[in-house]
Amino acid sequence: MSDIEDRIYALVAKETRRDRATLSPEMTIEDLGVTSLEMVEVLMQLEDDLKIEIPLDATEAARTLRTLGDLVARVRELAPTPGT
Repeated sequence: MSDIEDRIYALVAKETRRDRATLSPEMTIEDLGVTSLEMVEVLMQLEDDLKIEIPLDATEAARTLRTLGDLVARVRELAPTPGT
């Protein structure tokens, strides 16, 4: 698991009060019982942790993300690659 995945899973586990070991990329937001506000909180924390800026429209997309894997992929697109 990458550092980004690890951070995302830790934040989602904290926000949803779930055991991190029970999270998987296939879980839907509905499976987690995550509200759109909780997803926005996760995205804002990721911005702070990774020193990235997530576009405002991503907060809207957070309500419709299908899986944790989608979230991981989106953050990977935004995060700077090492050495850049």
